[in-house]
Amino acid sequence: MYTIKNQMENKQVIEKSKFIAYIFSCNSLEDQTQILKNLKREHLSATHICYASNFYNKGQLLSYSSDDREPSGTAGIQILQAIKENDLINVFCAVVRYFGGIKLGVAGLGRAYKETALTVIIENKKQVELRTLCKVECDYNQYQIIKKWIEKNNHSIDNINYQDNVSFYIYLTNTEQNEAQNMAYNLQVYSNEQKYC
Repeated sequence: MYTIKNQMENKQVIEKSKFIAYIFSCNSLEDQTQILKNLKREHLSATHICYASNFYNKGQLLSYSSDDREPSGTAGIQILQAIKENDLINVFCAVVRYFGGIKLGVAGLGRAYKETALTVIIENKKQVELRTLCKVECDYNQYQIIKKWIEKNNHSIDNINYQDNVSFYIYLTNTEQNEAQNMAYNLQVYSNEQKYC
């Protein structure tokens, strides 16, 4: 699976209509609602704001799409197809259209939305894996070893606590959990807390 490296925007004109593609990281329906609200505020005079999203939330893979008054199947589902064909997860992609006066037809419209979406997807992907939240506890000597391993694997940690021992939270794959378990004296796995990262 992949997600995006960066939030992006790209514009193109097709038969006098302006199409503007946006792609954002998105992990929940709440994220999607907020992003869409911001786009609508920014593009008050747009003819259509069509979108699709695909994200993993609370153990479920969820997908949404909207044609926003374009003919059914010509916009949102085309954007979603671009997302899924590129194995993207945790993304929201919108294509804003300002109508230029020339009708594209159903096939032309579908191509325009999909191709515009692809302009912010192609060459903007990074690989991710499903990881599980873990609490790691270790002594200070073990922490120095684990810290190097974390930096080498480009992981981030949360809620680090320095007391008699060191504890912190980190998202790990199954293989990484085994490696961490060999370096620490206690590893607690929260199997109901997973995300792609």
